[in-house]
Amino acid sequence: MHNFQFLQHIDGREVRGRQAIAEQLMEVEEYLLIVKNQIQTIRNLYKEK
Repeated sequence: MHNFQFLQHIDGREVRGRQAIAEQLMEVEEYLLIVKNQIQTIRNLYKEK
């Protein structure tokens, strides 16, 4: 959530701003993949029971 609030204050019209936004979005994507994998692991645990 903090990442999205941070993005609101970046000027996307400038190259540095776009780079900062891209870096933040890549970080968010990594966190989402981690959560996705954790959810899949939990699902697999319940399937085994």
